[in-house]
This record gives sequence, C-alpha cells and structure tokens, in this order.
Amino acid sequence: MDLIAPGVVPASFPLNHMDIWAQVHGLSFGFIQPKVGQGIVSFLGALKSYDARNFIHISYMRLTVRIDVTVPLKKGVESSC
Repeated sequence: MDLIAPGVVPASFPLNHMDIWAQVHGLSFGFIQPKVGQGIVSFLGALKSYDARNFIHISYMRLTVRIDVTVPLKKGVESSC
C-alpha cells in the first residue's frame, strides 16, 4: 500500500487503487497454486499476494488483489472447462 508522505496534501494524492482479498471457489484438485491464482487474478486486477496458507485441503484459494476503483467491479467468471 502506498503511504502519503509527510507534508503532502491528502486531497492531491490519487486514490485510484485498492487492495482487496478475493476468494476463488470451485477449483479442481491440484489447481490451488500461485500460478493458477495469477491467471485468475488477471481478470480482476494485479496480484499483490498469494496466501501461503492455501493448500489442497481447503475448498477455495485466497489472494490479495489490487483493483482500479475507477472501473466497475466484475462479479464473476465461469470456466469453460
């Protein structure tokens, strides 16, 4: 996250991006891994971090995504697999 430096007027600091947690559900066995997360996140924004606690025994993947708040959110995407 970018911090505002001392002496900078907050009104002049652009607030166009926000970091959010995203959960990815419905992945097949073996697809809970960083490379897959990177590909999925490209639909939403930029991958900031991959939760190291993601492993094959949980039902979803957790990721931190930086999104551009000046564009509408995307609700979801369906796989063609």
